[in-house]
Amino acid sequence: MSIQFGKLIYCIFSIGSGEGWGTSNNVEVLNIGAKVHVHTIKAETKYGGDTGKVALEGPNAGFDIGIRSNVENSVISAMAELNAAKAEVILGPAYACGNLNTNTGLKAESQGFQANYLGFGLTLGVSGRWTFDTPFGSVGASTANVLVHKTNRLIEENKN
Repeated sequence: MSIQFGKLIYCIFSIGSGEGWGTSNNVEVLNIGAKVHVHTIKAETKYGGDTGKVALEGPNAGFDIGIRSNVENSVISAMAELNAAKAEVILGPAYACGNLNTNTGLKAESQGFQANYLGFGLTLGVSGRWTFDTPFGSVGASTANVLVHKTNRLIEENKN
């Protein structure tokens, strides 16, 4: 379980190319834009061998605008997020989230698409989520934790 208070979770401002060619399998080839996200409080814990997650967040805000591309994923984004409070539960593929928000914008990436206007919208594959979104929360499926659990199980089986 982790708890964070008043923390800038990530802040990326960049114009130009990414880290260049290196030994990583996921070389960043393009990164133009800005991405900032600030949480006042965030607590989360995972359970069931990474098949589930519970998270609570206090007021937070952020924006993501730009174009990013690497070997595994490409993203075009113009999204602003403003949340008063958020409670998220993932159990296997089931996803539910209570979230007082006014999220607005578009995001397209290799894995999917997200479109929201004042909290209303759809998330189809972005970050492993497949949800109907409202200003009061989201409901749907999450493939991210299921894939992490299967990958971890395969790694453990191959160790033996």
